[in-house]
Amino acid sequence: MNRDIRLATSFKGHRKRKKLNRLLGFGAEVYLIDLWLDAAVSCPEGTLTGWNEEDIADACNWGGNPQELVSALIESGWLEKSADGEYQIHDWCEHQGWACKARARSEAAKKAADTRWKKKHEAAAKPANKRDNANAMRAHSAEHAQGNAPSPSPLPSPSPLPNPNNNTSSSSAEPKRDMSLLIKEIFEFWKTELNHPRAKLDRKRKQKIQDRLKDGYSLDDIKSAISGCKVSPYHQGENTNGAVYDDIELICRDGKHVDQFIKLAQNPNAKLMSPKGRQAMQNGQAWLEMREKQREHSK
Repeated sequence: MNRDIRLATSFKGHRKRKKLNRLLGFGAEVYLIDLWLDAAVSCPEGTLTGWNEEDIADACNWGGNPQELVSALIESGWLEKSADGEYQIHDWCEHQGWACKARARSEAAKKAADTRWKKKHEAAAKPANKRDNANAMRAHSAEHAQGNAPSPSPLPSPSPLPNPNNNTSSSSAEPKRDMSLLIKEIFEFWKTELNHPRAKLDRKRKQKIQDRLKDGYSLDDIKSAISGCKVSPYHQGENTNGAVYDDIELICRDGKHVDQFIKLAQNPNAKLMSPKGRQAMQNGQAWLEMREKQREHSK
């Protein structure tokens, strides 16, 4: 997972930064930087797969109209839409090369670890040396050394018989639950818990749920996160827009979101936003309302 991003010194006087400030007001670049930080963790390739305007507004910590924010980001050249209709950050991999390759590095590291684990356990599973087996058999038959019976350990020693107790075939292992069944169970739980009976399990929703399961979150973890979203006043409409933000794509957007919603499920009185963050959001909202009044008076 990425822990930082690259910020060029030229950003200070960049024309697109100035244009964004003209569209949204002084200090608007903070929303853009928040978007970059979120993308580095949850969408390291720069394509905001499955994100809508509300998701982008959440990532930017924007308290106003999500469409206004997205339109300004597109008009100023920081955001664009791909050919398949997904939002993507303009020239992300060109400027954030290290962050862009985070998943590739993670997969390479996982593959290397799996290879080391396989070699280690293959070495441990190799049978004992045949000559050692023969010596052990002769030692245990010393009491018959003076008898007329033939040695129980003829040379060369035969290969040891397989031990039926060491059967490692897949039939004895506990079967894993099918990924598609887990995804379907989680989606049906979300539909019931958050009252979306007509919702469909489309590609984007399926991908987000699958990504979190691959991250190691269990079925119960994600169900707990869904329950946490249900008890969050902000996500159930008590916000400046009066909008409900409880789609399974949002809940499973990344590990940070899952952890936050699990925390809410365990402690419904907990707040997702720090006091400073909440105050900053309120100040921003007040500033926007003031600007709107000024525009009305100037007409």
